[in-house]
Amino acid sequence: MPTNPKPKPYDRQPNETDKSWAAFCVYRDMGRDRSYEKVGAEIGSRSIRFICAWASRYAWVKRCSAFDDEELERESIALQ
Repeated sequence: MPTNPKPKPYDRQPNETDKSWAAFCVYRDMGRDRSYEKVGAEIGSRSIRFICAWASRYAWVKRCSAFDDEELERESIALQ
């Protein structure tokens, strides 16, 4: 029986809604220039409060830090 790989911090979180997951993906993919305001503009949300609540509830900053670290590692390996 195959084992499931350990989920990454930036994978979808338990109980994360479709909308909050989609917003997180937008935020994650913005790179180092990311902001909640830009996410709101991208997804067409008029309320930054929802985005801030999702970011807090689902630890967006911490998750993106892990994502960025892995991206840097991949880039470093590719350059070698």
